[in-house]
Amino acid sequence: MGNKDPGCKCDPPGDGLRIVGVEMNDEDFLFSVNHGGGCQKHSYTLSACNRILSSEPPQQGSVLVHDAKGDECDAEFFKILRV
Repeated sequence: MGNKDPGCKCDPPGDGLRIVGVEMNDEDFLFSVNHGGGCQKHSYTLSACNRILSSEPPQQGSVLVHDAKGDECDAEFFKILRV
């Protein structure tokens, strides 16, 4: 999974996901992602990491977690997620 922050203290389990782009819109993040599937409804969670960097402004890492619910189908999906 190519969406893990190596400095992140959280390492939640998840299924494969490719982040194609990220934008900020008002107060939300818009993640453009793609992944395989087609037989189950998938879920997505933004998981914050424990560590807050002592930078100005302070920053906190996060991980976008994809749960395919055991979906083994091969169709390719492109989605825009609002988090």
